[in-house]
Amino acid sequence: MKNMSKIVKFALLGSVLIATFSKAITITFTKVGPDRHLVREQHTIDDRYKPFFYFDEAPFSFEQFSKATFILDTLIQIEEAKKELHIFENMLQHATSLIAIDRAQIKRKNDAEKGIKTKNEQIQTLQNQIKGDISRRSPDDLKDLRLITQALKLKNLEEFTAQHFIQNKSISIKTSDDQIITLKLELLTCSKMINSMLDASNLTINSDPILLPEITSEQWRLIELLLPNVKIINDPESTKEEIETARTELTAKIMSYSLQQQRQLLLAVNFLDIPQILNETIKQISNSTELIESFRQNPESFIESEEFNTATNFLPHDLLKQLTKNSNLRFRNSGTYYQMC
Repeated sequence: MKNMSKIVKFALLGSVLIATFSKAITITFTKVGPDRHLVREQHTIDDRYKPFFYFDEAPFSFEQFSKATFILDTLIQIEEAKKELHIFENMLQHATSLIAIDRAQIKRKNDAEKGIKTKNEQIQTLQNQIKGDISRRSPDDLKDLRLITQALKLKNLEEFTAQHFIQNKSISIKTSDDQIITLKLELLTCSKMINSMLDASNLTINSDPILLPEITSEQWRLIELLLPNVKIINDPESTKEEIETARTELTAKIMSYSLQQQRQLLLAVNFLDIPQILNETIKQISNSTELIESFRQNPESFIESEEFNTATNFLPHDLLKQLTKNSNLRFRNSGTYYQMC
């Protein structure tokens, strides 16, 4: 046990000595100048940050880097704690293998288990400190941190930072009737189409609104009321009860819309690709007694009408399939509707 204790002490002493006698390194940082051209500046930083830099020229400014030093320092502490954890794990393995022939190993085993528990708690505390720091940052800081975590290939932190960036960022959309609407980015990402646009731009959102030429402001207002429920349904941290409540509220809201509003909603969510709203709206429209009766009387005339023509109005084909089923008609793959069952 004394030998193992010495090893742990030497590891800790080594960490202290490295931190005390660390050297400086020079990194070239880049930033956008007043004329929109890149400006390169060299700055000296502590040698302890060297493992993070696999390049000589950083794709971010020194000012942006300064925002991340607390996080990087905490990551260094986590790595040191993991090294000490590894020592205790080896100590536990060694003691366990000898415990059958040397009863003195019981105490070493207990000490190792205690050390492992302490180190795991320390690592968890440090990780929580990083998460707490990120969660308190402003949207501008989060944008900078996301850039840095991407450049330094800190994948887990990049995902966590992106999550908080989305939660705090507000952006604007522009509808086909030139209305500018601002809302939280986390609600906008309920749309798979918009989310793909944001992924393609790497979440580098400028001041220009996202153009939605196929969506009117009236359609957007119908959608916006439903997005908080969709967010809860999509959130992996939502409980089963929360998801069920959100689904019930989503259904009730869509049911409160008129048939014409539901049709406009369906056109919009089909374009924006929001499956949760799309499926529920198809269900509500296809259960309309008025539509079922009209469809039953003359299916061919119904599907050729201007209002429900899937070819000209871009209504989802699944709507006609469901409407056919609810009307007790049969549906061919060719799209032909015929006699009642």
